[in-house]
Amino acid sequence: MTTDVANTRYRDPATKRYNRRMIGAMLSYIVLLIGVQRAFDLDAMRGPARWVLAALPGLPIAAVFWLIGDMILDMRDEYLRLLEVRKALIATGVTMTLVSILGFLEMLGGAPHLPLFYVPVLWFGSLGIGQCANMLIERQRS
Repeated sequence: MTTDVANTRYRDPATKRYNRRMIGAMLSYIVLLIGVQRAFDLDAMRGPARWVLAALPGLPIAAVFWLIGDMILDMRDEYLRLLEVRKALIATGVTMTLVSILGFLEMLGGAPHLPLFYVPVLWFGSLGIGQCANMLIERQRS
């Protein structure tokens, strides 16, 4: 990816909106996570309300996925959109592969259980692998 393409991406209005909204989603996540953990530490909830409370930190994570999709749909430059889609597809492939392997290791190999809330964390980290793949692919094309 050339420097001009990289710089264009950050000037795109869709990316600017995404960055602003992402800050809001992550702040919501932090506030909800701390609040829910505090409520559980105080043992404040019982019954079904406890399940609802426990699910709340997942809502900003859902918002992040929506924000990524919204950014991709709103991007003006088709080439930049392609790079984002390819990055997300690579991240999805890496994540699904690793989670499948971990599942078999857990089921058949006696590996410890991995809580499911780590799957999106793994996906977000895998976006970096997708970004590196984009850079390598684009470097080979130039």
